[in-house]
Amino acid sequence: MLLGNTYLEIEGGTSAAEQFLLARKDGALDSFVIAPLARAYVLQEQYEEALRKLSKADKYQSIVAQIGVIRGDTHLALKHFAKAENNYLEASKIRSKNSRSLNGLARIKIATKYPIGAADYVNQALETKQADLNAWFAKGEIARLRCKAEEALPRYGRAIKSAPRFVAPCLARARIIIDRGKHLDAEPDILAIRGIDVQNPHAAFLHALILARKDKAVRPNGSLWSDRPLIWSILLGGEKAGEP
Repeated sequence: MLLGNTYLEIEGGTSAAEQFLLARKDGALDSFVIAPLARAYVLQEQYEEALRKLSKADKYQSIVAQIGVIRGDTHLALKHFAKAENNYLEASKIRSKNSRSLNGLARIKIATKYPIGAADYVNQALETKQADLNAWFAKGEIARLRCKAEEALPRYGRAIKSAPRFVAPCLARARIIIDRGKHLDAEPDILAIRGIDVQNPHAAFLHALILARKDKAVRPNGSLWSDRPLIWSILLGGEKAGEP
């Protein structure tokens, strides 16, 4: 269970699910397994499976707030914002100052382009847990929405420092750096992501952009794509991070 929860913290849904299924096979009670397993399915975008697991969990009173948060996460991913908000608010009533509920409410505001409302929830989450990596990532997203890249970058950095294998802030930081034309400065973040999840399509695309920019730096008069089969290999998912 401990290793599975570690994977959840860095959004490693597939590895987390494997650990929780092993724990169940070894005799772990459903009241301990259902909630984190459902969250692992959410991270894998298996939303119907997550909701199916959660439908069996309401009888466990000790995890009602946790179940509410994961239901909120599922509906948020499906862009069912009203349902997600209701789930997070209900979870907050059961467990006040629940940082996961507060971060969920912030993510709804971010998704609906309302950064001021998001900031209120994130600040409450940080009052509860100052090192909350999800809250710091959300603060970075808020700054990005407000077109304040200089504020966003260190906030993403704070989240990455807390969890170096947390893909979302690494990807967000790399995007901002590339948007500012500093492609090569983004390469460490992209290689880190591809070392964690080589199939990540967003990282693969940005990696290809970085390699294209490298070609341009070396051959300014030639085609960006002329003799870089590696770029196409990456875009097609056939190349591992760090290979020449």
